[in-house]
Amino acid sequence: ASASVARVHLTAVLRQAVRLLTEQGVLRRVQLTVNISEAPLTVTANGHELQQAFVNLILNAVDAVGGTGPV
Repeated sequence: ASASVARVHLTAVLRQAVRLLTEQGVLRRVQLTVNISEAPLTVTANGHELQQAFVNLILNAVDAVGGTGPV
């Protein structure tokens, strides 16, 4: 099956990734700072795969700080 590619709002996808990890308790002992523009920024991508990429990046950062501290 081919991946569904469409115009997606980058900020919304990143916020969804952060919300997912927050709900799962992954970010309980870390201080995650997200500094993103509120200006609309759209990209052509598979939204689910892009969200998973953000999740992986955040998980790697959490792992790099040992699960506690600033990310």
